[in-house]
Amino acid sequence: MILQIISLFKNDIMNTLTFQILIIIGPFYFLLGLIFYSYPIQKRNLVFGYRSPRSNLDDKSWKYAQQISSKYMMISGLILISIALLSFTFNSSKLIDALIGIFSVILSSIFVVLLTEIKLKELQKHDINKE
Repeated sequence: MILQIISLFKNDIMNTLTFQILIIIGPFYFLLGLIFYSYPIQKRNLVFGYRSPRSNLDDKSWKYAQQISSKYMMISGLILISIALLSFTFNSSKLIDALIGIFSVILSSIFVVLLTEIKLKELQKHDINKE
């Protein structure tokens, strides 16, 4: 019985491109966000961390950007994992299936950047009003 359920699950879900794309990228986003949240990058550098003109403005903005972007990355990863697990309910062609997976990844990346930039703008606006 359990083997039948596993084989049904394996055959139906794992054959969808959405599942294959998102079940790899979703956990990767979540784990990367968790690592950066647990071990935040303290100093600005050219290799690791969330970098944008706003995050590079000063040390406070840099540290805040690392903290907030890692949280959004974890949320994004969980959303991608959820879409992957729900993908077996999609009844679509392989092309549509692949597009759902690809656009989910693109939109989740935009989500991380857009919300981080909004929060950085609020932080910097608050700092300017404080002075």
